[in-house]
Amino acid sequence: QRWVRNLALQAIYGDVLVQAGRNDEAWKVAREALRRNERYAPVMVVLAKASAKRGRSELAESIIEQGLKIDPQNAELHYLDAQMKLEAERLQEAIKALQEATKLRPDYAEAHMALGQLLLAGANYEEALRSFEAAAKLAPEVVSVHVNLGEAYRALRRWKAAKASYDRALRMQANLADVHFNLALMYLSAGAEFPGMDRLAALQQSQKEFGEYRRLAGPGSAKDDPTKPYLEDIDRQIQREKRRIEREAAQKKREADRAKRAAPAAGGEGSAAPAAKDAAAGGKK
Repeated sequence: QRWVRNLALQAIYGDVLVQAGRNDEAWKVAREALRRNERYAPVMVVLAKASAKRGRSELAESIIEQGLKIDPQNAELHYLDAQMKLEAERLQEAIKALQEATKLRPDYAEAHMALGQLLLAGANYEEALRSFEAAAKLAPEVVSVHVNLGEAYRALRRWKAAKASYDRALRMQANLADVHFNLALMYLSAGAEFPGMDRLAALQQSQKEFGEYRRLAGPGSAKDDPTKPYLEDIDRQIQREKRRIEREAAQKKREADRAKRAAPAAGGEGSAAPAAKDAAAGGKK
């Protein structure tokens, strides 16, 4: 309030007000600052954010469009543009805007995260992984970064890396029910591919993770429980796998028994030939 002519300071102040949910005050601060310089892009960012938070999406879009004409190198305006396009379900345009934001500001962790989520949803797993890896380097203390990183690794069937990312997220915040759900899906998909596990062990671990998800989600989730069809299918698969293992074990036992019964007969036939030779030799002498 003392340094009203310092527009950089006013932009920071307005941004903090938006983050605090004091959007009307942020709007007022931004408008006052723009009266001094109507082409100052950082203040336009504040005005666009406050407008969007107040539910005035069309006004926010107009401000963003105007801001990008004034300062096309402003990464945050491109990020906000992507959010508007995402709301309008213009996904490819949103991706392009986020790519521009990360290009202009490689240290923009939030933009990397948002870009990765869109790419992951579009099954562009390799590029999604690169975005999440960039976000993880920039913001390693953010739990959701490691959750998303795990999702990208899981989509690429990089099971050990996926588990390592999920485990790190759980170490940071132990009560993440959705991570246990994702782990259950991972074990179910991986099966015997998961290092150190056979198919039965992977199914049982998936079953365990779904159980942990249910415990953490609580009784309120029982009505729309997404685990029910998975668990029913896993139960059937476990029973089939156990029966298969039993059949294979029984078959191996039968083969071993046959081999044992055949061994004495083979030994008897083999010993007869030397005895006959000895007898013949003795006769000649």
